[in-house]
Amino acid sequence: MKIFIKNHLLIIILIFFVGISGLSAWAGCKTSTAYYEERSSVMALSWSLKPTKSYSDLYFGTAAGSFLTSKGDDLLLIDAAGKPIKRIKNAEYSLGDGLYEYTENDQYGIKDEDGNIVVKAIYNNVEPFLSGYTIATDSTGSPRLLDKKGHTIFYDKSANEIIHVDGTTYLIKTNGTSTDMYLFDAVTGEKKKVPSTISDLESDDNGGYLAYLYEGGHCFLKDDFTLAEDTKLYKTVGELSEGLRYAEIFEGQNADKISKDFDENTTKTTCGYIDEKGKLIIKLPYYTTDRANPFSEGKSLVYANSEIRCIDKTGNILFNLKTHYKNDYWFLYETVFAGGLAPVTLDGVHYGFINERGKFVIAPYFTDATEIEDGRSIVKYRDAYGILNLKEAM
Repeated sequence: MKIFIKNHLLIIILIFFVGISGLSAWAGCKTSTAYYEERSSVMALSWSLKPTKSYSDLYFGTAAGSFLTSKGDDLLLIDAAGKPIKRIKNAEYSLGDGLYEYTENDQYGIKDEDGNIVVKAIYNNVEPFLSGYTIATDSTGSPRLLDKKGHTIFYDKSANEIIHVDGTTYLIKTNGTSTDMYLFDAVTGEKKKVPSTISDLESDDNGGYLAYLYEGGHCFLKDDFTLAEDTKLYKTVGELSEGLRYAEIFEGQNADKISKDFDENTTKTTCGYIDEKGKLIIKLPYYTTDRANPFSEGKSLVYANSEIRCIDKTGNILFNLKTHYKNDYWFLYETVFAGGLAPVTLDGVHYGFINERGKFVIAPYFTDATEIEDGRSIVKYRDAYGILNLKEAM
């Protein structure tokens, strides 16, 4: 045997390399075939704009049916088919209300759609417009409130933070003691002192406030800062949608009388959905969730224990999907139904669209997919952005 191998070594080596080459060619052919089959399936979908590498990014515009993308140093406003509507020179980001952020010497300013400068580039940061106002921060770190014409509506040199609460109401935090906070109405100029027991405040989406207390935890307050009917203490409170919101309720704690041994990190919680008055309507079988989405079209997708559970407003389970995500943060993106469809990823990498029965009507071909707006979703397929038309699938 050794003599045979010695006498035929070159032939054996040649056969070995031919075999390896053959296997590589077969594997390459199989991979190539799978790629072309997938690409063929993707391109056969209904598209408003087929995936293109012409754009480095793509996102929804403020007007229905409009989209924004970067084009060199400019922003390009396009329609759903990719036809240019307007080019905004030297602009980087839409601030809403037909206004755009631009930069000059590493400072930010505001332009309109015609490229006219509304606010000179003298700020370190400019936030999107909400209810006709934006928050701009200067080089000293001082924030101010500007209207759409660039006029200063509010400025207080002692203020270190301005936070939008609801409508034209803003929370002002000052450089005084830790308890110096007040609400400011941008229209009337009215100011209202915030009680010293509160460390942060936001709208509860129901005419009152959701406050974070210095002692820890959240609670609901009326518009005069008194406790609402429900005095429970919450660890987490989500968005109110279709009359329900996700909440994690601290067991055995009330906002009007928090026990001395209360600890946010160790106190047990009850997890579920509450109604507008704080009544627990749906109790979930978890201590907490990775992501509990707002209700939409009578359903919510809850991500926990390596599964996605779809529930209705009575808590009935409509379907379960097992997940095996690799990115710990993928589930933080809101996933809701629109027209009977929802974008979903099971591994944090590939996105597809499921129907109300949990079946993929469009396989997870995409590396990104936005929520559905007006029957369309912006998707990313192999580094190319496109606009998927889902109206037929709906």
